[in-house]
Amino acid sequence: MDAQTARRSGPQVVAWVAGIGLAGGLPYEVASAWSPYAGFLAGLATTALLLLLYSIAQGNPRLAPAAGALAIFASLSVFGWFGTVVTAIPAVADWLATAPVPLAFLVVNATKFGSVVPAAVVAYKRGWTRDELNLRIGNLNARAVGPLRWPVVGPAVIVVVLALFLVGTHGYDTKRWCRGCR
Repeated sequence: MDAQTARRSGPQVVAWVAGIGLAGGLPYEVASAWSPYAGFLAGLATTALLLLLYSIAQGNPRLAPAAGALAIFASLSVFGWFGTVVTAIPAVADWLATAPVPLAFLVVNATKFGSVVPAAVVAYKRGWTRDELNLRIGNLNARAVGPLRWPVVGPAVIVVVLALFLVGTHGYDTKRWCRGCR
């Protein structure tokens, strides 16, 4: 690795670690354990911090390589609030509480797609390349488990998870296998 690549990769690594840690929802989840209001405030603070980090990286030539990743994470965080707002609407919250779990899961997670589209638009409008966003095309035929490869394992995992959600746990006696459960 040459000196310029090392200078460029340091800020990018920090940006990806910060972005995944913050935009991944960890602060929100931890704070929500105390109260919903603490979770809400942590989520807002996370979004504000990502926007601040992006503006700092964009204005500093040494940190400029990190700006692309931080912009994407900031966009995901900003538009990630869409799902939170939609599911907090009383009529939607009431419906989700009575809907079958697989359907509620699909609806809630479909609202998260609303954060991916603006992030892709930001990347496209700014003309960012895969290198600037640290996106690499991998080997789709790589080994996953033993002799099995991802074209087999990936779809199998999707089918199994979908089947588990569709079947659900109705009528399953958890007390039989969980001695410590109440």
